[in-house]
Amino acid sequence: MLQFSQVLDSPINPGRFRLNFEKKQIYHSVAVVHELNGKRVSIPGLVVPLEYIHQNIKEFLLVPYHGACIHVPPPPLYQIVHVTSTEGFQIKKLFDSVLVTGTLETILTSTRLDDTQENVDIGYKIENAIVTEYIEEN
Repeated sequence: MLQFSQVLDSPINPGRFRLNFEKKQIYHSVAVVHELNGKRVSIPGLVVPLEYIHQNIKEFLLVPYHGACIHVPPPPLYQIVHVTSTEGFQIKKLFDSVLVTGTLETILTSTRLDDTQENVDIGYKIENAIVTEYIEEN
């Protein structure tokens, strides 16, 4: 008997993409905290740039640890926030932490990273975010 994962991986199954999307919807529904939808939040993290001109970053993924999404498998979708900033911002070093403030939306989406050509599933979004340097309090 075929397992669900085998059906999804089968190249001859024309419905595999629909099933894969349904599987992601189920995973998404239990993975993200829906009670945070529409809440104003401030979240620290690290930047994986998606859109930038020179050093001005306007769109990025906020991730919880160094190297996430770049050369290792990405974190789970509930640990990734897709962030857009109208004005953009600059960071001194790529691995500097930032603090993102804005209204959090729970979503199910994915994006392809240019450097790895890997799809990354995303569970949250913040548009028109305010992005500042994160300074850890002791």
